[in-house]
Amino acid sequence: MKFPSLKQIGYTALAVFQRFPIPLLFAVLATSSLIALTVKDLDNTYNEELVKGAYIGNLGLALTLAFALFAEKRKLKNPIKIGVNIALIAFLFSLSFILNPFEKEAHILILLILAFAFHLMVSVAAFHKTEENQAFWQLNKSLFLRFLTSALYSAVLFIGLSIAILSIQVLFDTKWSESIYLRLWLFIVGIFNTLFFLSGVPKPLETLEEEQSYPKGLKIFTQYVLIPLASIYLLILLAYEGKILFEWHLPNGFVSILILGYAVFGMLSLLLVHPLRNLEENKWIKLFSKSFYLFLIPLIVLLVLAVYTRVSDYGITESRYVLIVLTLWLSFITLYFLIKGQEQIRMIPISLCVIALIISFGPWGLQSISRNSQQKRLSALLEIKATKERDQEIRNIVDYLHDYHGIMALQPFTKTSLSDIKTFFKNKNKKDSLNQYQNYQTKENTKDSVLKLLGLNPMYNPSMQGNFYNFSNKEKEVLSIEKASVLVTIENQSSFRDNKFKEITAFGKAFKICKENEQELYLVSGKEKLSLQLYKLGKQLLKRSYPIADKNYNTFEVPNKDLTLTQQWKGLNITTRIEEMGIEEENQKTTIIHYKVYVLIAP
Repeated sequence: MKFPSLKQIGYTALAVFQRFPIPLLFAVLATSSLIALTVKDLDNTYNEELVKGAYIGNLGLALTLAFALFAEKRKLKNPIKIGVNIALIAFLFSLSFILNPFEKEAHILILLILAFAFHLMVSVAAFHKTEENQAFWQLNKSLFLRFLTSALYSAVLFIGLSIAILSIQVLFDTKWSESIYLRLWLFIVGIFNTLFFLSGVPKPLETLEEEQSYPKGLKIFTQYVLIPLASIYLLILLAYEGKILFEWHLPNGFVSILILGYAVFGMLSLLLVHPLRNLEENKWIKLFSKSFYLFLIPLIVLLVLAVYTRVSDYGITESRYVLIVLTLWLSFITLYFLIKGQEQIRMIPISLCVIALIISFGPWGLQSISRNSQQKRLSALLEIKATKERDQEIRNIVDYLHDYHGIMALQPFTKTSLSDIKTFFKNKNKKDSLNQYQNYQTKENTKDSVLKLLGLNPMYNPSMQGNFYNFSNKEKEVLSIEKASVLVTIENQSSFRDNKFKEITAFGKAFKICKENEQELYLVSGKEKLSLQLYKLGKQLLKRSYPIADKNYNTFEVPNKDLTLTQQWKGLNITTRIEEMGIEEENQKTTIIHYKVYVLIAP
């Protein structure tokens, strides 16, 4: 056995680059962006640009690879290839302006759907004609096996190099960045895995039209793993359908996942054994194929009922829209193969790809339909009498519309300019230079403002069973920091989203502000820590009487002196000042629900 030399590896990498230059450049873009994201303390603007680089790189890798295979098979001339690649690159980078997943979560799903569609393009780009069915199967068999091999090699390489790095660290007392293993994994998956996978793409593609080889392991995997799994799902679903008919009630929404799981395993099984279906010793394949699609008919009816149940109660959202589309697609595919037979298996990825592209944009797309559906629900709810259930539904819809479609999706429900409100909070939160979650806090502030404009309490939590109190500093936003060297803003709903501590530096000393079960804050230096007495201040508030500022929200105005506590520690004056706090009291148990606190450190 010959081990590959570095020279041979270099020649292989060069050959891959010459064949697929644009896909590899996109892979480098995605990988370098993801590795750069592991660098701490990057500005939020840089983070957003790097995330864009990561998803544009991933989308570009799949889309340009699909075109490269199409161009190679059709033997397109270089000027045409260059022109189309320029158009594709322009389209991909335009997506970074059209889609904003940082403001609209619906755009995250659109990016995932586009990635799915572009990967399906890879499977059909080279062989999409009716007479190229055999070559289509052989290419996708090669890609499937190469993907599995690439994943195995990448995993083994990562484990081996990680052990080597750890050994150097232990034996030579070397200090490594804590992100080195993540960066190594990203490099292996993004660069090595991509190079290895692309080096295994069959060449020349024309030879696949005569290829007849079939891996025995693939048949075993299908026959003894995929088909039994599909059969188990089928038995569960048929039993559940019988239960529904016997008890005569609408199905649980979870059943849709099982039905789609059965469809995926069943179709994958049929695709993998497709070349063997006409062999005498494999008559069971035709039997399984026919029965699979016949059994899908009652399951599709069950799926329709499950979808109807969710949509009739709560309207259409992106996930339900996708479920509706998949139900329609599954109905089409089932009828197609029952009528036309199993010959044209390309219909599965081609139809899925077309549908994925169609629903991504336009007034018929998942974003427009979902937004309009929930806006209609909100409009109807605002017309009926206020109840706890109605108000909570409104909160849920406001949350959804704001998070998935942006603040302007709520503009039709108020005359106040929501754009101006968002700008106000954005500028206000920027003043807190130590707040790593300014964008998140701006979103929460804006959303709360919308709820107030609609006459609802943004702090209400339906899970709370006891009495709820809001306390607000009478001198809110009026703060003297003349003697303070460091001012830190802590909000339990934003400041600790990823970590349980916040790092600061004061007078040459490093500190951490840590939270404990949302009820207490500590200032930590080395092994020593100082309680900021948050819980103690909260308990004292409940024992005193204060004028009520807002009866609807049960909000009390508190003098600043009752919300401020100064302690001396390590030669410094540590001041805790509460701006606002929400407390629930139930069965003599006090729980802090939310708070906003200033921590001032002065000599």
